[in-house]
Amino acid sequence: MTKAKILEPRPGDAVLFRAVLIHCGTTYDDDNYRLHGYVTVLGPAFEPDVVAGVNEKVFTCQYCGFQDTALSAIRQHRIYCSKNPKQRTRPKVK
Repeated sequence: MTKAKILEPRPGDAVLFRAVLIHCGTTYDDDNYRLHGYVTVLGPAFEPDVVAGVNEKVFTCQYCGFQDTALSAIRQHRIYCSKNPKQRTRPKVK
């Protein structure tokens, strides 16, 4: 037996869920509220059941556009990216 439910929201409906629900999100130390939404427009084809960011093949630095196939490499790059307003200085190698 499963507790899974299939929801088919109509335009204007809202769905609230607990943070422990598996979705494309991350953990926070404090209370966190987010709004997930979809905006549809006439024209472009809609591909159901596709969520951006779940199975990315290439990751991009939001500061400079550098790309890599390893998420860990992009995370490291972002810390020291010269266009990151909170850029850290790389430690000197001895």
